[in-house]
Amino acid sequence: MFKKRKIVSVLLAIITVFGVFTSLPFSASAAETNSESVGETYTSGDFGYELVERYDGDTEQSYNVARITEYSGSDTDVIIPSEIDGYKVVAIDELYYSENTDKIKSFTIPEGVSYIKDYVFKNYDNLENIFVNAQNEDYCDIDGVLFSLNYETKAPYSLIIYPRAKSNTTYQIPEGINNLEFAAFYKCSNLINLNVPKSIESFPVVGWVDKCWENNSVENINVSSDNETYSSVDGVLFNKDKTKLILYPAGKKQANYSILETVNEILDGAFYTANNLKSIEIPDSVVSIGEEAFGYAENLSDIKISDSVSVIGDDAFDNTSWYNNQEDGVIYINKCLYEYKGWMPENTSISIKDGTKSICDNAFSYCSNLINVEFPNSVTYIGEKAFYDCDSLIDVKLSENITYLGHNAFNACENLKSINIPEQLTKTGWDVFENCSNLETVYFNAIASNDDEDVYFNFSFENSVKTVIYGDKVTKVASDFNNNSNLERVVLGSNVKSIGSNAFSDCTSLKSITIPENVAEIGDSAFYGCTNLTSITIPESVTEIGDRAFENCTNLLGLQIPSNIEKIGDDAFDDTAWYNNQPDGLLYIGKVLYAYKGDKTKATDVEIKEGTKVISNDVFSDCVNLKNVVIPDSVNSIGSSVFENCTSLESITIPNGVTYIGNKAFCGCTSLASIEIPDGVTSIGWSAFSKCISLKTAKLPSKSTGALLDTFSYCENLESTNIPDGIVALQSTFDGCKKLKNITIPKSVIKIYRRSFGDCMSIESITVPAETQLVVQDAFSGCTSLKNLTVENGSEYYYSVDGMLVAKKKYDNKLINKLIYYAEGNTEENISIPSGTDIIGQVAFEGNKAIKSVDLPDSVTQIMYSAFANCSSLGYINIPDSVKRISSYGSGAFVNCPNLKCVTVPSSVERIGEYSFGYNSYFNKEEYRTELNPYDNFTIMGKTGTAAETYANENGFTFIDLDNKNYNHIDNNSGIGVIAKADAELVVKEISDKENLDKIKSLFDNNKSILNVYDITLSKNGKKVQHEGMAEVSIPCKDENAKVYRVESDNTLTDMQAVYKDGYLKFYTEHFSDYVVASPRKSVLGDINNDSEVNAKDRMMLTRYLAKWSGYENIDMTAADVNNDGDVNAKDRMVLTRHLAKWQGYETLPFDKF
Repeated sequence: MFKKRKIVSVLLAIITVFGVFTSLPFSASAAETNSESVGETYTSGDFGYELVERYDGDTEQSYNVARITEYSGSDTDVIIPSEIDGYKVVAIDELYYSENTDKIKSFTIPEGVSYIKDYVFKNYDNLENIFVNAQNEDYCDIDGVLFSLNYETKAPYSLIIYPRAKSNTTYQIPEGINNLEFAAFYKCSNLINLNVPKSIESFPVVGWVDKCWENNSVENINVSSDNETYSSVDGVLFNKDKTKLILYPAGKKQANYSILETVNEILDGAFYTANNLKSIEIPDSVVSIGEEAFGYAENLSDIKISDSVSVIGDDAFDNTSWYNNQEDGVIYINKCLYEYKGWMPENTSISIKDGTKSICDNAFSYCSNLINVEFPNSVTYIGEKAFYDCDSLIDVKLSENITYLGHNAFNACENLKSINIPEQLTKTGWDVFENCSNLETVYFNAIASNDDEDVYFNFSFENSVKTVIYGDKVTKVASDFNNNSNLERVVLGSNVKSIGSNAFSDCTSLKSITIPENVAEIGDSAFYGCTNLTSITIPESVTEIGDRAFENCTNLLGLQIPSNIEKIGDDAFDDTAWYNNQPDGLLYIGKVLYAYKGDKTKATDVEIKEGTKVISNDVFSDCVNLKNVVIPDSVNSIGSSVFENCTSLESITIPNGVTYIGNKAFCGCTSLASIEIPDGVTSIGWSAFSKCISLKTAKLPSKSTGALLDTFSYCENLESTNIPDGIVALQSTFDGCKKLKNITIPKSVIKIYRRSFGDCMSIESITVPAETQLVVQDAFSGCTSLKNLTVENGSEYYYSVDGMLVAKKKYDNKLINKLIYYAEGNTEENISIPSGTDIIGQVAFEGNKAIKSVDLPDSVTQIMYSAFANCSSLGYINIPDSVKRISSYGSGAFVNCPNLKCVTVPSSVERIGEYSFGYNSYFNKEEYRTELNPYDNFTIMGKTGTAAETYANENGFTFIDLDNKNYNHIDNNSGIGVIAKADAELVVKEISDKENLDKIKSLFDNNKSILNVYDITLSKNGKKVQHEGMAEVSIPCKDENAKVYRVESDNTLTDMQAVYKDGYLKFYTEHFSDYVVASPRKSVLGDINNDSEVNAKDRMMLTRYLAKWSGYENIDMTAADVNNDGDVNAKDRMVLTRHLAKWQGYETLPFDKF
C-alpha cells in the first residue's frame, strides 16, 4: 500500500482566483545531494552566490536556485556559469569587486538567468560588451548591448546598459525598443551622438540618487520626428510639445544656452554636470525648476532668470560657480527664497522680503539659531523641510495666501508655541508639524477641508495642542486633532456647517464646545470618547448625526437635541449619561425612532408614533416576543437589522412611503410567512430577509435597483418571488431556497456571483439573459433538480449545450471557451463535451452522481481543479491528445472518483497536478485537516518519459507503457483486446455449451438478453496469471446499449461499467474471470419465455403463472399483456389461445377489444 498523504489545509476548499506559476527547470541531483540553506552566501571558484527557494507550479514542488552575488576573479572576459554547485543560476544580484573592475572587458550571461539587478554592470570602466546566450528567454544582446525581452513577444523591449567603454561615437537605438533603464548610458566615455527612434516611450532622467547621465560624453540626443513622446532641438531632449526640458547632455561643448520660450518646466537634473556651460538664460515661460537641475554644472556663473519662476527644487544650483560666489545669508533668485547659506548667528530673526512667492526646499533646514520669521502676503509656497529642525523657532506668522506646505516643512521645531493655518491652504506634504512638541495653540483658518475632494492635509499635530480656534471662513471641520488627549478648548467659527468624522474623537480633556447655528451635520464618531464633555446643545440647524457621534462620552448629561432631526446613526448617544437616564421603552429623538431601551423580550405589540420618519438600525433586533408592529405612513426609512431575529413576528405591512430597507432588516424573522415590499422602495440592503425560514412568498418592488446580496439566503421554504428589472447583480441571493421552483432573471442582471442560486434544489429550469456578462462557476451549485440551463440567443459572453454552461473568454486576443458548469439535475450517464470547448473549468461537474463516462473533444487543452471531483459513478474518461494540463489547485481534478480505477494519459499532457487521479479524501475531525488516501491498484496508462509516467511513479501507482508490445494483447478470433501489465499471453474462450450457459442465464432476470459469454484469462506456461494494477479490456459489440458483467466466484455479477466507444465495450478490471455481454431485452408481445417465438410454450408459461405454480412467479409481464390493458389475467390467456388458433380478428397482437 502506498503511503497515506496528509494536507494541513482543507484541500478541497474551492479557490475562485488562481494564477499560473512560471516553471523553472532545476537539477534533480542538487535537490538530493546539497543541503545548503536558503539565504546563506556560498563561494564556488571565483563566484559568490546565495540560494533562493522557488515553487514550481507544474510539479507543485519547492526547490532551490542560485543567484550570483560576487565575482572576484581576474579574467578580462567573464563567463557567468549556468549552474553552480548543482544549482541553476537564475539571477545576477551583484558582480562588483573593487580589484577587478578595471580589467573586465566582457560578460557572458547564461540561458537560465531571468533577473539582473539594476546597475550591476555600471561600474566597469573598460567594459566593452555584454553577451547573452541565444536561448535566454528574458534577455538578449545586440552588438554587445544588453536588452530585456518583452514577456509575451520575446522581442527586445528595454535597453538595460550600453557598456561604457564601447568605442562607437554614434549609437542608433534599435527601432522597437520602448524603454531605457536608468543606467543605460551611465558615464559613457566615447559616445557623442545618441539617436532615439520612434518607439522609445520612457527615458531616464537624473534622480537625487541615480545620477544616470553624470559626467557623460554624450553631446547630442537626436529624437526621431515620428516619436510621440519626446522631441529634440539642437541635441537637447524635450517632451513632445517642448513644454518640459528633460535633458541637456553633459558632454555639450557650448558655453551659452538660451532655453526655448515654449518651456515651462526644467526637470530634475536636466543640466546636471554640464561643466562646459557658463551662462544660462531662462525665459518668462518657465515657472518650475527641478531638483539639482543645474547641480555640479561647475562653470555656470551667469544665470538670467525671470520673475515667473515660482518653484525651485532642492540643490537646483548647488556646486555651480554662481552659487559658490554668493555671499553668506539669505539667497534670493528673483521671487524665490533659495536658501540660507553659511552659518547663522544666534537669535536670528528674518523678515522675508516683500514680493517673494516661494520658500524653496530645505531653505532654512537645521538653522538652529533662527527664532522668528515674518512672511509677506506674497508668499504662496513653502517647500519640503523648509524649516526642518529649526529647534529655536518660537514665533511664526504664515501668510494667509499660502496654498502649499511641503513635507516636514516645520518638523522638529520643538519650541514653536503657536501657528496659524492659512486661509488659502489647499495641500500639504506629510508630517508638516510632526515633533513640534511644544505647539499649544493652533489658529485654523484654512477654508479648504481634508474632507474635500482634491484636498490633502497631513499636519501631524502633536498631543501638545491645547487650544484650537477656527476662523469665521471655515465651513468644514475635519479630523486634524482627533486622539489629542490634551485638547481642552475648541472654538468653532460662525460659518461652520459640518463637523466631520472623527473630528474630535478621543479628545478626553475637552469639557465643552459650542456648536454654531449653521452646522447641519455632525459626522461619524465626531466626539466619540470625549469622556470629560458634560453638556452640549445641538442647534436646530442640525439634520444629521452620524454613527457613534457622541458614543462613550460617559459624562455627557446635559444634551439638547432639535425636534426636527431626521437622521441619527448607530449608537450615536450610547454609553452617555444622558442615554443611561432615559426610561425603558421606545426612545425617540426628533423624528427618529432611535432605540428600544431595556429588556427587549418585553416587546410584544408595538405601535410607532405618527410623524416618525426613520427607524434607526437595530431598534427591535432580538425582540424575540415581538408579534405585531404598526408602522405609520410617515416612515420613509427602515434601517439595518431593525427587526433582525424577531422570531415571533408573523406579518408586517410596510408603508408606501418607505424608500429604503437596510441590511439584515428582517434577517432571522423565522415566523414571517410572506412579505410585500411597496414599489417606492428603491434600495434593499444585503441579507434583508435572510434566514426567514417560514417565508413562502415575497414580492420585491419593481423600481428596485443595484444588487440583491444574500437577500433571501437560507429561506428554505420560499416558493415564489421575483427579481425586479433594474437589478444588475446577484450574489447568494437565493442561497439555500430549497423550495423555490421558478425564477426569471431579467435582462438588467449583468453579473451572477457566487451561490446566487446555491442549493435551490427545486429549480428545474433557468435561462441566463444574453446581456449577462459574468456567471461565477458555483452560482448554481447544489441545484440538484436543474436540468434545463439555457442562455438566450445573441449572448457575447456565454452559450449552453445540453445543460452545460460555456463561457466565452478572450485571452491574448484569442477566444477561449471554458465549460464552467453542468446542470446537476441531468441524469445522463455518458457525457460528450461540446466540440470547441477549450477548458473544463474548476468544479464544473463536481459531485455529479450519474455520470459514468466522459468523452472530451480534441479541442480541450486543460482540465482544471475539482472539475470531476466526487463523481462517484465515473468509470471512464477519454483524454484527447490536445490536453496539456490537468490541474489540482485546491483539490485534484478527479479526486474522490472511486470507480475511476485506470486512466490513459496522452503524451501531450505536460502537467498533472498533485492528487489529480487515484485519491479519495476525507476530513479528519480530530486533527482538523483533510487527508487523502490512494486507491488500491490504481493504474496510469501512457508512454515512457511523459508526465503520465512521472505522476504514476511519484504516487506509487502502476504504470503501463502503451509502447510496450508485451502489454498489448489481442485475441484474433474474438477481436477482444487487453492492455495489461503482465508477461503473459491472452487466452479468450467463448462459452457456448448449454450447461454453462444455463448456469449463467440463471443469474439474470428476464429483462436481459445474453449476447456473448467469454472466459478471459492471462496465461504463462499453461498457468493462469494475474496482472499488476488494472487492465483495460475492449470487447467488440454492435449493440451500444449492451453491458458487461463479470461472474464472481460466489456466482454474483459485477457490472463493469463498460463504455461503448468506436464499436467496442471498454472497461477496466483488477482481475480476470468469465464476462457476460448482455443487452436489455426488447419484449415481443406473446413471447413470454423470450425464445424469440410465440407458440404453445408461451401459453403454457402464462397458464402456470396464473395458476401460481412455483418457479413461474417472474415472467415477462410486458410480453404477457397481449390485450394491452395494463394487467395480466385470464383475458390475456384467452387472447393468446385464439391468436395461436388463428381466429379471425386475432391474427395480430395486441388484441384490445375487451
